Order: sequence, then structure tokens, then C-alpha cells
Amino acid sequence: MSGNPDKVATDIVKKKLASFNSMLSEAEGAAEKLLLSAYSDAERRLRNSIEAKATELKERLRSDMAAADLQVKLKEDEIKDRAISEVINEAISRLRSDRGEWYTRYIKSVIEELAEESKEYGGFIIQVNNDDRKLVSDMIKAYPTLELSEKTADITGGLIAISKDGSLRVDYSIDQFIKENFSSLRGLASRALFGSE
Repeated sequence: MSGNPDKVATDIVKKKLASFNSMLSEAEGAAEKLLLSAYSDAERRLRNSIEAKATELKERLRSDMAAADLQVKLKEDEIKDRAISEVINEAISRLRSDRGEWYTRYIKSVIEELAEESKEYGGFIIQVNNDDRKLVSDMIKAYPTLELSEKTADITGGLIAISKDGSLRVDYSIDQFIKENFSSLRGLASRALFGSE
């Protein structure tokens, strides 16, 4: 390498510069690939994280909606149950206060049935509530096998008959009728209030 030192230095600088530019381009390319790879990886992780969180939130929302629906249904059922109970309680209250013709016929039919059956059991002792003592006392006068107990029964209406030999107890009380038919009475009240369900 003889000759002009400036030219030699310039050639060396150009070669080195070209070499550095080539290395810089390769480094930029590698850095760009690394950045793109890191960006793609970060984007994929971010997307997966967002999708996982969205799925979690959707499930939580579904769960919360189901819980809210259940709470609404329970509240509806509670309100319906309260309304049905109020109707039944009102009906029982009216039965207590309405001692009209239907009630007199009912007591009379029960007394006639007891008089017929009393032959087999040696008679019946009849318990009633305080409100029905006079009515029943007047009705059983015609039946010597029936006797009104001094003890009153804690019932809404109707009567309870106990055979004189103690072998049979027959409950013709309105309370017993309600107890035996409570489910169907609730169904009837429900249909009347809310339609068929």
C-alpha cells in the first residue's frame, strides 16, 4: 500500500465505515426483529390476559345475574306466599264470624251423623267452642245419646266428638278441615290471586 497516505487512509476509513454500516444495519435488523418478536409476544400475552379477564368477567356476570334472578324469584315467592296466607287467614276469620245458614246446616248434618253412629259406641260427648255452645245444645236435645261437654274446644268452629267408652275421637272442626285440605286451599288461593301456575 504505497502511494498517497490520504487516499490510503480514506480507503481504510471507507472500508471500516462500510463494515460498521453493514454491522449497524445487521444490528438494526436484529434489534427490529427482536423488538417485533418482543412486541408480538407482549401483544399475544396481553391479548390472552384480556381474553382470560373477559371470560372471567363474563362468568362472574352470569353468576351474578343468576344470583339476582334467584333473589327476584325468592322475593316473588315470598310476596306470593304472604298474599296467599293473608287470603287464607281472611277466609278463616270470615268462617269465625259468619255463622249463617250454611254453618247451621253443617252442624246439623254432623250431629245427625253422630247420632246414627252413637249406637255403636254408646253415645258421644261433644266439645265445641264457646260461640257454638247454645247452637249445639239446642240441636242435640232431640238425641239422647249425644251429650255436650262442659269442656270447651279451642277450635274455629265445628265440633269434636268423643265416644263415651273413649274408643273413638272424631274431629269435625273447621280447623281439622283446613289442616287436611291446606295444600289444596293454598293452591285454590294461588290460582285465584295469580292465575294458574
